Amino acid sequence: MHRCVALFRLILIAACAASCGGTVPTAPVAVTNLSGTWDATASDSQGLATMRLTLQHTNDRLTGTVSFKYAGGNDCNTCHRQTTGSVSGTVSANSVAFLMNFPAGNPLSPTPICSATIQGATSAVSSVTLSAGYFGEDSCMGKFSGGVLNLTRTSTTSAR
Repeated sequence: MHRCVALFRLILIAACAASCGGTVPTAPVAVTNLSGTWDATASDSQGLATMRLTLQHTNDRLTGTVSFKYAGGNDCNTCHRQTTGSVSGTVSANSVAFLMNFPAGNPLSPTPICSATIQGATSAVSSVTLSAGYFGEDSCMGKFSGGVLNLTRTSTTSAR
C-alpha cells in the first residue's frame, strides 16, 4: 500500500512539473536610476559642444532640462550652441531613447530666432556614465549627424 501511495505521489509531482513547462520565473531586469545632474561633451558634423542635463527619472520616463554651450571657436556654430531647452525620453532596462528640444525665443541665446532638436539613443548606460549616438537639426544651421554624446553624472537625486 505504501508503495502505491509513493508511486502515486511521484506521478503527481512529475505531472505538475510537466504542466508548469519546466521553466523558472526570472526577476525583472533592474533599471539604472538616471535622476541627477550630468555633464556632457558632444561632437557631431557641426562641431563640438558641452552640455549640462538635469534629469528626473520616474518609472520608464525621463524628463529634464539641458543647457547647451559651445566648446570654443569663433564661428557661427558657436552662437547656435549657446542655449537652453528640455529633454524627454524613455528608459527600458539599460537602454535610453531621448529627444532634446531647444525652442526659438530664448532671450539668453545669441541667436534667439533659431530652434534646434537632438534625437538619440543608447544601450551603454551605467549609474555614472552614459554614451549615446545622436542626430538633429538647427533651424538656422541645418541638419547635423554622426553625433556622439558622452555624459558623466556629477550629482544624484532620489526619484523613481
